[in-house]
Amino acid sequence: MFNIAIVDDEWAFLQLISSQMLKTDYYNDIEIYKFLTCEKLLKEKEKINFHLIFMDIDLRETDGIEFVHKHFYNTPIIYITSHADRMADCIDHNVYKFVLKENIEVFFQNQFQDIYTRLKDSFIQINYNSNITLLDVNEVIYVKYEKRDIWLYTKSNKYIMKRVSLSAFMKHYQYEFLGINKNTYINWKHILSITKDKGVLLKGKHRCLPVSSNRYYRLIDEYVERRGGIWF
Repeated sequence: MFNIAIVDDEWAFLQLISSQMLKTDYYNDIEIYKFLTCEKLLKEKEKINFHLIFMDIDLRETDGIEFVHKHFYNTPIIYITSHADRMADCIDHNVYKFVLKENIEVFFQNQFQDIYTRLKDSFIQINYNSNITLLDVNEVIYVKYEKRDIWLYTKSNKYIMKRVSLSAFMKHYQYEFLGINKNTYINWKHILSITKDKGVLLKGKHRCLPVSSNRYYRLIDEYVERRGGIWF
């Protein structure tokens, strides 16, 4: 499920946003959590991985923007408020939208679908032992294909996608991952260095991964292209 939190100190507005989400085509894929305070959201942080948070800026006891910066800096955020004068304060890498409360119904009619689709595409859905896990593609350092299964390696864990072909996986995530040999693809955002003799050094890993000789120059070209023509 795609976990969405709503934080607002007005119960009626929590209900309004929740009801608007349930009218979308994705309501079967969404789990909605409603919080009247930031403190209650924080208590659930360790138990629930939130994929999107609707955050009221003007809470009675907490500044929503400061709270997000401190506790949810990398979580996708949609700020909601009754005051347009704080829009400039909201600009950040994880902020997808600033919505005035008076326009919330129009937002769901015209814009929420695009934002939800973009966010859903940024997660890898892993089905294993009847459990579904949504893994942020940016957390995956590299991918390896072994015995007809795909293994995804993060900084602290590894996940398996059973009976998924590498070509099918790469068709969907071809922008994020670059091939270093026929069975291994690396997330270009985690690259620290590339050398012909040692291979690729990735963030969170203490050893280099070898690059096959026929992939080396192609890897360099693709990496520079992803970075907009900029080398290290």
